[in-house]
Amino acid sequence: MRFFVSYRRRDSAGWTGRLVSDLAARFGRPNVFYDLQTVNAGVDYISKISEALQKAQFTLVIIGPSWVGVADDSGVRRLDDPYDPVRMEVALALQSKSTVIPILVGGAAMPKEASLPSDIKALARRNAVEIADRRWAEDVQLLAASLGGRVSWKRAAFAALALIQIA
Repeated sequence: MRFFVSYRRRDSAGWTGRLVSDLAARFGRPNVFYDLQTVNAGVDYISKISEALQKAQFTLVIIGPSWVGVADDSGVRRLDDPYDPVRMEVALALQSKSTVIPILVGGAAMPKEASLPSDIKALARRNAVEIADRRWAEDVQLLAASLGGRVSWKRAAFAALALIQIA
C-alpha cells in the first residue's frame, strides 16, 4: 500500500509533516511519498511525481486555510498556473487509479468546484476527512480505520516490522 501526499508548503507544511510522520509510523516510511523526504536533488520532479502517483493507492491532498488562494510573488493565484506543482499533482492523481482523499487541516473548508481550474474540479466532489489539532490522534486513527477495508493490514504490519528490524 502506498500513499502520495500533496500539499502546499505556504499553506500546510507543519500539518503535512505531522501527518506524514503518523502515516510512516503506521504503514512504513517507504510507503509514504512526501517530496521533502522522497525527491532527491537533481531529480526531474514531474517524472518522479508521475511515477509515484502510478504506484499510489491513496493520494492525500492536504488542504489548509489558504490552499485555494495562495498566490505567487506577482499576486497571481497559484492554482491558475497550469504548471503549478500542486495543481499538476492533483490533476494527475484524479486521472490515476489512486483514491484521492482531501484532508482538511487548520479549519479549512472544501474548495467549491467553481473556485477550481477545470482539470481539478472533480476534487470538490471527493468526500473529505477533517483532521483537527485538538483531535489529531483520534482523527488520524479514524482516517486509518476508514482505509481499513482497502488496506492490507498484514502487508502494513510486515512493512512496520521490517522497519523496526532495520532500525
